Amino acid sequence: MEDKNNYVRILVDALSKKKVALEHIKELTERQALLLKEQRVDFEQFDVLIDEKKIYLEEIAKLDDGFVVTFEKIREHLAGNKELLSTEINSMQNFIREITSLAVEIETMEQRNKQSFELAMSRERQVIKMRRQSKQSASKYYQNVMQAISEESFYMDKKK
Repeated sequence: MEDKNNYVRILVDALSKKKVALEHIKELTERQALLLKEQRVDFEQFDVLIDEKKIYLEEIAKLDDGFVVTFEKIREHLAGNKELLSTEINSMQNFIREITSLAVEIETMEQRNKQSFELAMSRERQVIKMRRQSKQSASKYYQNVMQAISEESFYMDKKK
């Protein structure tokens, strides 16, 4: 019986850790949104934030796997002892509500960030295109100037 109660505490702890990880992901997503609002997006910093989020996502995946395995072990114990475990069950239900709310909020933020990222990439492509065109124009100008100079010198040499 005590063993089963330890499993219940493990479930509550896993949900608590998942909530904390999701809060970190939310904060990182907010930082990404701020980066994307800048005129010149720092894509290196954006990648760093993605890498940080990946760490938390891996942690959540491990917590979810452990939660499922543990829950399967004590499913019947939870169902049979609802009154004795009401505090823990209520705590788990509250964590699940908070986790769901955070997940929905993060998903919404990610959709906005995706749109902002696409706009930032479009702006960056435009900047690259303009630089390429400027470089080509400068190169053509230089070639024309050099050709004109060489033609002038050719005619000058012939006159002598």
